[in-house]
Amino acid sequence: MGVTRATGIAAWWGDVYFSPYANEISFDLTPSSPTEITNFASTGIVERLPSTISPDCTISGFVHEQATKAKFTSVTEDHWLTVVYRVPVIGDFFYSANMICTNAQQIGGPVGGAQQMSVTFANGPTGVVLRGKVLHAGTTTSSGNTAGLNFGALLAGETLYHVYHVDNATISGTSPTLADDLQRSATDSWGAPTTVYSLATTTDAPANTYIISNSETGAQAETWYRDSYTIGGTDTPSFRWFSGIASTALG
Repeated sequence: MGVTRATGIAAWWGDVYFSPYANEISFDLTPSSPTEITNFASTGIVERLPSTISPDCTISGFVHEQATKAKFTSVTEDHWLTVVYRVPVIGDFFYSANMICTNAQQIGGPVGGAQQMSVTFANGPTGVVLRGKVLHAGTTTSSGNTAGLNFGALLAGETLYHVYHVDNATISGTSPTLADDLQRSATDSWGAPTTVYSLATTTDAPANTYIISNSETGAQAETWYRDSYTIGGTDTPSFRWFSGIASTALG
């Protein structure tokens, strides 16, 4: 299974954003072939071990030149890569996996503030692929809350993954800051929400993927989630960022 090659997919890798309007992105989730171990050769008994899911991703197109210099000088970095439909709305599905950039080639010189690239990614050290739902994807210039998402209750022992990216190359303003709280509530009224996790981002603090586990505290009956964010700074601070949650690990 997988998301096939298309021009309608946006991608994030750490704090680098790949626009769906300038890039061709392929993200494939391919189960590896089951390993066969032959026992008792005289009788031909064969044991087939379970397969795992291995993600692969290729991106051909343009990225911000600043992001190119910051991220693709070394092709051994690993970051969380997230793919989503190009104009996602709350509740849309996304896929995210820890991936290593195995090859990055600059194609010609920069075009304006963009650099044409061909980038290849392979499965990273965690070996986990997430399938979750979008809370926010876009650019904001003022503080606020996302709409609530009825994600459902978590069971005892489950892990809640909060996937969070900020496009550092396009942050604007003077001394801009973005503080974000992932909140949970029993209803969509949000009278007294529970803060699950708090994040803070500036131009000097690239975003990553954050994981919140409830395995020690047991099941969570509250089912609604949202982001409550505060933007600071002067001269019209602006952030393009992504937030989503998942409780399903595919591999």
